[in-house]
Amino acid sequence: MDPVLIAAGVLVLAVAMYVILDGFDLGVGILFPFAPGEAERDLMINSVAPFWDGNETWLVLGGVTLFAAFPLAYSILLPAWYLGIIFFLVALVFRGIVFEFRSDSHQKWLWMAPLQPDLPAPPSPRAWCWGVLWRGSNWSAASMPGGRSAG
Repeated sequence: MDPVLIAAGVLVLAVAMYVILDGFDLGVGILFPFAPGEAERDLMINSVAPFWDGNETWLVLGGVTLFAAFPLAYSILLPAWYLGIIFFLVALVFRGIVFEFRSDSHQKWLWMAPLQPDLPAPPSPRAWCWGVLWRGSNWSAASMPGGRSAG
């Protein structure tokens, strides 16, 4: 079997699994501010806690597969998406820190107050990256690493 097809299959699987499984985390995050009480919020966070770390592993697998199997595509897409990727990763790290510290704190409201503006943040850079991808760009051979110069 062709190694390129295998790598492409792994990449598609990783991205699909991340998108499908992270929907649970994002859904809980969006509904979190509307929970009627602290007990319901604890239940929501505890239902996500065992899974949300594992969901990010699919994202890492997709990035590593893109880097290892398709370095030219990686070198083109990453600079185009720097801002969105950095915003996305900072939001994910911040969300993880808040989830972990909230469970051990006696003042849970203190940890959830900074998370409220962050809840819609992780999907926003993804939408921005898709917009950049579908809008297109003026990439040329000269702008690619190892590409020919215009002269």
